[in-house]
Amino acid sequence: MPGKTNTLGDTVNETLKTLLPDLCIGIGQARGYNKITFERMAKNLRYFVTLDKAGNAPKGTLIIKDAPAAYWNSFPNQENLVCRLG
Repeated sequence: MPGKTNTLGDTVNETLKTLLPDLCIGIGQARGYNKITFERMAKNLRYFVTLDKAGNAPKGTLIIKDAPAAYWNSFPNQENLVCRLG
């Protein structure tokens, strides 16, 4: 996937429409983390501390307009899943 915040959403949506997967898991890298973790709450906010591949560094723009400020993770039995990631 391209590392360009302004086009990534459209690219992901088109890929999902083409592939029609049963499940899609989004992953990313969080500054200061040295392990794999589940994000308990995803903010509906773009706030970059470094530039993306296109030179963008949004500071507080919404990802989805007119949507909730955040989304809770809906994975069942998260603690059991975390053990299996190691």
